[in-house]
Amino acid sequence: MAEIFIWAAVLACLTVGFWAIGPHAYRLLAEARLQAACSRQGVLSLTYDDGPGDTTTGRLLDLFEARGVKATFFLLGRNLADREVTARRLIEAGHEVGSHTFNHANAWKTSPIRAERDYQAGVRAIEALAGQARLFRPPHGKITPFSILSAWRKGIRFGWWTIDSQDSWRPRTLEDVMEEIAAKNGGVLLMHDWDRYGVGAADRNHSDEVVRMTEAALDLAAAKGLRVRPLGDVLP
Repeated sequence: MAEIFIWAAVLACLTVGFWAIGPHAYRLLAEARLQAACSRQGVLSLTYDDGPGDTTTGRLLDLFEARGVKATFFLLGRNLADREVTARRLIEAGHEVGSHTFNHANAWKTSPIRAERDYQAGVRAIEALAGQARLFRPPHGKITPFSILSAWRKGIRFGWWTIDSQDSWRPRTLEDVMEEIAAKNGGVLLMHDWDRYGVGAADRNHSDEVVRMTEAALDLAAAKGLRVRPLGDVLP
């Protein structure tokens, strides 16, 4: 009887390890390969989550048009219905779009069935917009074995990041983020193009912060000779 309990405990530990550690290791390896590709090629990829926003996305599109560069936007399905004009402008301008689910469900904090439904709904929303969903960025970067299997079955690649601006919760200084980009000779920068005010401080204007950081990143890329490319162009 004792042996049964021991083997049951071992099996439980292996199951938990596969569920929690396996996907995390998968992500870390993918991010390391992605950063190596960016550094080797001297590429900076600007990526934005949770949009499209009413104000921020349009300001970014104006900036990109003026600078002649393309970025990658991971869109929430729930935001597309009321912002179809902005979403269509993204596509027509040649920017890359990917899914960020429909309702931003955290795969580690919801049931596998609910997470899968949210993933599939987000993919369908991107397919309706762009004809095909090629990239998926999991909310909070959380994935499970089911996430990996679902993406594999659809032929969709994960769109990880290698440099986090932390603009959604505790923003880093411009100088800090730019120093990391320069030290790594490029990378994939994570930002958000939502419209939110007072995040973490009553006087914060998130839209202004994201636009300033984007401008600074473009200026740095020009100064360092980095090529600004959509994420799909640099995925190993």
